[in-house]
Amino acid sequence: MQTRLELANAFVALRDHGLCAGPCSARSTTSSRGGPDLGVLVERAEALRTSLAALPTGEPGRNPGLTGAELRLLPFLTTHLSFREIGERLYLSRNTIKTQAISVYRKLGVSTRSDAMDRALSLGLVDETVQARTLAHAGPVG
Repeated sequence: MQTRLELANAFVALRDHGLCAGPCSARSTTSSRGGPDLGVLVERAEALRTSLAALPTGEPGRNPGLTGAELRLLPFLTTHLSFREIGERLYLSRNTIKTQAISVYRKLGVSTRSDAMDRALSLGLVDETVQARTLAHAGPVG
């Protein structure tokens, strides 16, 4: 049961409601039958259910599984900056930025930068004002 709770907590942390369904189910996190005293695990299961209830459900594909690095890149994709310029601001190589961008496109199911931004906006991964904030916080290159 402890392993199931840890796995389910990881899915909640990743905000992946779909993957969490199995390990987070009531049957897999508590025992309605007699058996060993589960002690604190019952309380942890209840806390997990509360966290799960707070997750947005949305449509399929709502949580595309982007990594932290890919989420950090998203706001920069809304700008006019080239991959080289984004890399300079994030202290990464142009090739790293390009690889991350391609991964973002794949996970969002798109093939262009503008389509990726439209999809990210529709999923709520970035908002309408993110471009101005990104450029203001990034500062000039060099």
